Amino acid sequence: MLEKQREELRDDVAYLKSQSMRYNLVFTNIKEDNSSGNETAEVTKTNLRIHLQETVKITKDIADTIHRSPGQPVSGKIRNIVAKFTHFKDREMMRRQWKHLSGTGYQMFEQFSPEVLEKRRK
Repeated sequence: MLEKQREELRDDVAYLKSQSMRYNLVFTNIKEDNSSGNETAEVTKTNLRIHLQETVKITKDIADTIHRSPGQPVSGKIRNIVAKFTHFKDREMMRRQWKHLSGTGYQMFEQFSPEVLEKRRK
């Protein structure tokens, strides 16, 4: 009985995690400025905005929250940028622009919870 409840709670938490990540896209290999320690949120937002203007030709600000992946920067590695979009249609419009990134060394993909990734691998 308790085991079943625990599994149901795990499933509920996994569902809530995946719903909270539904509006997110992850961007890779966008340069990180750690000259003064840790890159500020404003610098990250500016870097992503410039990147989107140059590669995807999108000028309007459609992302609500933009931040680097958590953790301290490691020398020689670039942390991913997670962008949360205000509207799902904006996220989908951006996601469909992946063709502009092929061959550039940059990637963009949907963010999924570890539980969802594990289920997809099976």
